[in-house]
Amino acid sequence: MVLENLISENNFKQIKLRILIVSFVYTIFAILMSFFFFNNLNISFVTLSFISLFILSTFGNMFKLSISPEISKFNKKIKLSLMFYELRKKLIIFLMIFFGVFLGFVIFSFTTPIEYNANFFSAQSDLIYTEDVSNMYKNMNLETLFINNLQIILLSILTSFLFGIGTVFLYLIIWNASVAAIIFMEVSKSSSLLYDLNFLIIFLIIFFSVLPHLILEIISYLLGGLIGENFSSYVVAKKPSGFKYKKIIFFTASLFTYALLILFLGALIEVYLPNNMIVFLLNLFI
Repeated sequence: MVLENLISENNFKQIKLRILIVSFVYTIFAILMSFFFFNNLNISFVTLSFISLFILSTFGNMFKLSISPEISKFNKKIKLSLMFYELRKKLIIFLMIFFGVFLGFVIFSFTTPIEYNANFFSAQSDLIYTEDVSNMYKNMNLETLFINNLQIILLSILTSFLFGIGTVFLYLIIWNASVAAIIFMEVSKSSSLLYDLNFLIIFLIIFFSVLPHLILEIISYLLGGLIGENFSSYVVAKKPSGFKYKKIIFFTASLFTYALLILFLGALIEVYLPNNMIVFLLNLFI
């Protein structure tokens, strides 16, 4: 296929920016395709499907868990440090995809009237419950947040085990990127009128207030996806020996423990940081 030849993982250090740019271009292209071919429908999920298809076709091989050539000599003893080397690479790939898609939706939202966003992306817009930026993260419940995100991690584990990490997990990343972009932009536009501030200032306040817990959530989802992919690839498919099996089980248990800890930390930060930080930064500019 043409798309899968656009980017090669041979030199990983040089392709991070390309992943971001390609994800951004795919997002804009997918929105335009959905607009012209499905303009009488709510195009939220059509657009997300197009983006997922484009990205999966281009980066699909990068989503697979594989020991890279430079550490292949350690195959007989699967070491956690080497597996976390793979984890770091996958995390960077998914973060670049997330921010590429996020920027695509931000640019589209910025260049179109707010009623277009509400019409074409009502699935994301319907999640907005306030037009006042200072109320975005009020009355957050730690237990509810943790349980909701835990369900997403379990979904990531199950779907990655059955279909691979690049399927539903990728859709979750793209969905969260689109939701964040549309909500940030619409609340920024309405709050800029409410507080008589430049909308870009409001947007940056929201972005940097939300960024810490957003990254932690993505990391925890990725860990969940890697658990399913790792268990499927190395246990079910390769049927390892007893020694390797114990190592893989230990690694999987470690990933799940880290996922829960990061998830809890992310939920804790989401409850206490964004609202206080938004109010504090907002008062500096009012």
